[in-house]
Amino acid sequence: MAESAIIPNDPTLARLPKVWVGFVLSGSVLVTETLAETLGSSWDTVFDTAAIGTWCYWLFCVFRFHDVVGSVPGYRHPISPARAVAMHFLPLYNLYWVFRWPSRIALFVNWRTQSKSMKGWIPGILVLGSVIVMRLIDGFVGCVMLFGAGAYISSWIRRAARAAPVPPSALAPPPYSQVLPLS
Repeated sequence: MAESAIIPNDPTLARLPKVWVGFVLSGSVLVTETLAETLGSSWDTVFDTAAIGTWCYWLFCVFRFHDVVGSVPGYRHPISPARAVAMHFLPLYNLYWVFRWPSRIALFVNWRTQSKSMKGWIPGILVLGSVIVMRLIDGFVGCVMLFGAGAYISSWIRRAARAAPVPPSALAPPPYSQVLPLS
């Protein structure tokens, strides 16, 4: 097996986030949202805590997606995990960012599978739509959409891991090693 191959039971894949946890947290948003509506404002703080906790877990998932993809031998992922999370906090730029980082993961998946199989705009639409739904319509539905995007990304990373090894001719060239090429 080539150096760039990911073995399906590889610990690298075990580091992928458990997206089902996000769906459970989304359920906690539903419960606290319902309690806040029926029992009054005393539950608003609990609802806000559940919603913020769910969002933090989403950012953890984003971090892990990039961490796993960045650790694949033979592939240089252009986005660090910390940068992937940090760019979500830049006003207006974050509207672009939710399309940018999934397209970079799609580049990895398509490189690894040697086909144009994953579309990066699909999770981008889901993430942007989920934020709009979360703010304007319903927190629970928005959270489910958000982790639906995560499930889509995670499943494609797993499919890429099971793909045949990438031929050496398609591997990324080694990084440039000279500091100043003066000679």
